[in-house]
Amino acid sequence: MPFGRVWKVSFVAVLLLVGSGVAAVADVAPREEAARDYLDYGFQFASALSVDPKDMTRAQESVVRELIEVGELERAAGMAERIEGWRRGVALADLAAEYAKQGDLTRARRLVDAADRFQRGMTGWYGPRIRAHIAEALAMIGEQDRATRISGDLASSDRSQYLGRSAAAAAVAMAVNGDFEGALGRLDSQESKTYEDAWYRTGGYIEISRQKPLSRQQRVEALDAAWQSALVVPGWRAIEAFSVIGDEYARIGEKDKAREALADVEEKLGRMAADHVAKAPLLAKTGISFARIGDRDHARELIERAEAVARGERISVIERPKFMAMAAMAYLINEDDEQATRLFNEALDQAASLVNARPRALAVVEICRAMSRHGYPVNDITRHKLDTLYTGLKSPW
Repeated sequence: MPFGRVWKVSFVAVLLLVGSGVAAVADVAPREEAARDYLDYGFQFASALSVDPKDMTRAQESVVRELIEVGELERAAGMAERIEGWRRGVALADLAAEYAKQGDLTRARRLVDAADRFQRGMTGWYGPRIRAHIAEALAMIGEQDRATRISGDLASSDRSQYLGRSAAAAAVAMAVNGDFEGALGRLDSQESKTYEDAWYRTGGYIEISRQKPLSRQQRVEALDAAWQSALVVPGWRAIEAFSVIGDEYARIGEKDKAREALADVEEKLGRMAADHVAKAPLLAKTGISFARIGDRDHARELIERAEAVARGERISVIERPKFMAMAAMAYLINEDDEQATRLFNEALDQAASLVNARPRALAVVEICRAMSRHGYPVNDITRHKLDTLYTGLKSPW
């Protein structure tokens, strides 16, 4: 998947949203149906925000990214075309990157071309932002020369925004083309003068570790390099990075290293202020990571802490529904369906209590994304709550 600023739109969104685990075969169809239903609702709520085009397009793009995450690529493509403004180009490029990862290079190239045509009509900083995503999609396709050329042009025009990002794109393109040592060397030689440089370099190592032809030892080597790179990522973004590194170690069976990375995450989370905007989601995410390595009791402890933070007086009522939904998703992944149902329903009720329609709609978009991620079952109660919330979207916004 594509690279980018996790605090805006992300290459490492992929890193931080790293799947919700593999479902049993018998569960696949119901999960896909649930994801489609909830994300249809999410896009409907996002599109209702026409009074605020900036929020509307950002929310629409977030739903498209969620569809990509759950593997609904055709549906994502249809919704991407309905996004107004520059985010459509980003969504098309991100889709291209995912199709490339799935091996459909023909569709990936078509989407790159569509994103490129779209960005030509953009002025100001919008065009370069789309081109950065295009370069990253080209890297996943394996078009190293084009990816490097576009990234280099962007870095020349704005070093602080694009230098680290361009190095990551070039390195990933090398890895896609089978040059593992060259890819690591490209990142190893990259200076990290800013936190963004370190962030993108870390994401590059992680993406390299995911390339299919690699041996297990090569994957470990790339993740070890990501670990060293993450040591200089500042603040809560380091927590995000180590969380993903832990997930990736677990994915390849390195559970001891996964636990070590997650222990570092926990230590940093313990020092984070209770009212920090990232604390509840990071606790929930770390709980999910422990669930994936089989430590379900510890996972539940962390998820309960995430829920407690979400309920805290220091959390704004506008943010609370979203944070509750994240904790509910974590309960679901930890196979605690009763707690997940309780908290998803409460998150929807909290959203309904918001006075203005704009924050209410944005909260529901995030709740729908969380419910889609692991196939929370669609039921009459949830559907009724969502329909009632949508009907009630009116002034005051």
